[in-house]
Amino acid sequence: MAEKKIYENKVLFLIYGIVNSILLIILLVLIVLIFNDIYILSRFGFVAFIGIHLLLLFLIKMHYLCIFYNEEKHIIEFHYNKRFGWKWQQKIKTVLLPMKQFDGYKISKDSMGLTMVSFYKLEQKEQYELGPFHIGMVSKKENQLLNDIFGKSL
Repeated sequence: MAEKKIYENKVLFLIYGIVNSILLIILLVLIVLIFNDIYILSRFGFVAFIGIHLLLLFLIKMHYLCIFYNEEKHIIEFHYNKRFGWKWQQKIKTVLLPMKQFDGYKISKDSMGLTMVSFYKLEQKEQYELGPFHIGMVSKKENQLLNDIFGKSL
């Protein structure tokens, strides 16, 4: 077994993207109905719906992140995408990081309480950050796997 999948948040990323897309479609339908003098929601309901959608769209961020560890080559592979769309899987970026250059990782919380993870690379005595990735949640099992392979979070 050469490659070991350490973490992937594909399901959470898809749910977030689909919910955002559905809310956007509903918002557009409501706006079209308002311009045709058809009021489904009260003024307060409409403003509340816009507020919830803007909260999801701008304050709550979710990125796709998949981490593999190649035990034979001692390389960490990061596959990530920061945007949800129809062809999001075709736009996934990949970064290969040799374990010799790996300088740690940090798990923290953003302003909405969701988990962010950043990885650090040491190159020519300078530290570079890969991330932060807004990943939603990390289970205890995934956190333990990260600790086993990479050590404690910074």
